[in-house]
Amino acid sequence: MLAASVVFWAIRTSDPASTSGNPVAATPTAAPNPQATAFLLGQRSTAAAPVQEQARTQSRYQLMGVLAGTRSQQGAALIAVNGKPARAYPVGATVEGDDGWILQSLHGRTARLGAERHGETGLQLEMPEFQPKS
Repeated sequence: MLAASVVFWAIRTSDPASTSGNPVAATPTAAPNPQATAFLLGQRSTAAAPVQEQARTQSRYQLMGVLAGTRSQQGAALIAVNGKPARAYPVGATVEGDDGWILQSLHGRTARLGAERHGETGLQLEMPEFQPKS
């Protein structure tokens, strides 16, 4: 018991922080990040983030027309980007914008865009339904 007491006081007096008499201020902590917490607990993807990103990206592109070849699987799409006038993009062309989308294919009133010509479809654009004037 005496040895433990001697060791305690030796450590206590040799530590300059404990003898300064200055109280230690608590550092403020940041609020926890829900995405980081989910990742640390094993969740590898969150459904909300891709859906929000997809909606934001989809709203930047508007399919105005499709000129599809029925037998050749070729054609072109009239796509407006960020509210600018629509331009014609042939199948395989890179669509204007920061995303680097490539027009992969056309099917009826639908255009599929992706990061690669024959890769996974990242964005599908559909023409709005035709509303005849009454």
